[in-house]
Amino acid sequence: MPARAIEIMCPPEWLDGNEARRARLQACQRLAAVDRPPVVFSLTSRFLFHARGQPIGDYYRNPRTQLEQQLLNHKWLLEHPVDERVVETDAITVAPDLSTLRGGYYDVGVRWYSDGSACAEPILCEPEDIDALAVPEVEAGHYGRMLSWYREMKDLAAEYEVTLNGRPLEIRVTIGVPGGPIPDAYALAGERLFVWMLEHPQRVHRLMDTLTKAFINLQRHVRALRGDGIAGLYMGCDAGEMLSPALFEEFVVPYYSRCYEAFAGVRGLHMCGRIDHLLPLIANRLAVTHLVGFGFSTDPTLLVRYLGGRAVMSGGLNPVLLLEGPTDAIKRETRRYMDVFAPCGGYILQDGNNVAPGTPLSHLRAVLEAASQSAAK
Repeated sequence: MPARAIEIMCPPEWLDGNEARRARLQACQRLAAVDRPPVVFSLTSRFLFHARGQPIGDYYRNPRTQLEQQLLNHKWLLEHPVDERVVETDAITVAPDLSTLRGGYYDVGVRWYSDGSACAEPILCEPEDIDALAVPEVEAGHYGRMLSWYREMKDLAAEYEVTLNGRPLEIRVTIGVPGGPIPDAYALAGERLFVWMLEHPQRVHRLMDTLTKAFINLQRHVRALRGDGIAGLYMGCDAGEMLSPALFEEFVVPYYSRCYEAFAGVRGLHMCGRIDHLLPLIANRLAVTHLVGFGFSTDPTLLVRYLGGRAVMSGGLNPVLLLEGPTDAIKRETRRYMDVFAPCGGYILQDGNNVAPGTPLSHLRAVLEAASQSAAK
């Protein structure tokens, strides 16, 4: 059977600037001073499918579809440069993507939407249901399916030949552990979780302990499969922004600290809701080193106060503003974020968080234009 050929034709002038972009991003990772923050948008599959005019279809049901569609998404990204991401010229990386499902250690129900996307149906309906929840085997549930897809995608990759401007690219298949204990808990219990924190705190602690053990076990298993020895840990804490500081300290800090301590190094955290009230805990109790994809609703001056010079931060621009414009307002907001973060290194200008499907490319390029003009002053 002949290999499926995917030819990527990246603008040569964009490739020419690759090393300059890499140097700026690497300086940001060191919290070093740069001429201006780099611009790297969160362009996820839902944006890319729309940009390509491709329905999601079986993307969340089929590992072959995931592999092929991710390769085609990469092709679109490299042929339509709209930000300052680094182009890897020797390989293209794909991974099983079940990111819309949380709580996947268990056989959660799945709610399918008309566009082909999915989310988890809660399986904990009463607080007593927590009592029967045990730490699962690492190959169980939907995350077990993710591991199976990883193996299948590694085999399927041999059926494709990808080139970048005529040069062959290796297809690298990797895998990560999505989310973290709080998104998993919320997926399993829904909004009941917050009521139970007040009315049944010991049961919620039992739930958080179980999910923390499951998360650490799966992380260790995945790292052994990859064999890459990556240090540190990135976690999501979406839904945690709805907690008060007191509840965050009780139900998030101890469990996330255990996860970070299990994988010493980088302490990455993603929270795209409004987290102004939690920043002292995020900075001082969790001691995060990377705040990834913070939301537009978070006050950037508070981010600089608590994390400036201490953590690499990415996020900011309102996705609705990027979608709807006008261009002048997008440029003003770009300059505002750049001005606020100017006193400290380590800021990557991004949307906050996820570029919406249908966002005009001219709006994204307006961000780049405003950023470049700010550096020239």
